[in-house]
Amino acid sequence: MTRAHVPAGWPARVRFVTRRPVVLPILLFAIGLIVMFHLESRAESSGFMITMLQTSLPLVCVSLGQTAVIISGGLDLSIAGVMSLTSALAASHMTGNGDIALWLPLLFGAGALSGLVNGLLVTFGGLPAFIVTLGTWSILDGLALEILPTQGGSIAPGLENLLGINTATILI
Repeated sequence: MTRAHVPAGWPARVRFVTRRPVVLPILLFAIGLIVMFHLESRAESSGFMITMLQTSLPLVCVSLGQTAVIISGGLDLSIAGVMSLTSALAASHMTGNGDIALWLPLLFGAGALSGLVNGLLVTFGGLPAFIVTLGTWSILDGLALEILPTQGGSIAPGLENLLGINTATILI
């Protein structure tokens, strides 16, 4: 990986950012947080932060998985389809606390099966990862629409309280 060349006469701050590629995303994240807190009037409350963490937990999990794929030099577009399919299955079938033990392994299995199919098609089929994962995304989105054509459904209360009231906060 090559770094950007900054002429010697440029300010030290610019040279610092270009020599350390992780600084810019952290800086942009901090600016985004400051803007969000400024625009949100109730941002000072701890309830707001807990809500923000709870709504961001799925994206944090997905980004961890995507990071592993990107670091290995791959590309996976089907993650949105996997999220749609598992959300539709969970919302339409996992409504009681007794359903959690049955449906959680099935949801993880659906994601693993999708990854296995993608991996086999790319590795042994010699197909481009971009095309395979784009096709898988479309297929899984179609399945999700077939399972849950309209918004709705509910998640089992036991799943929401699996680790207590602040599950997302603890996991993040």
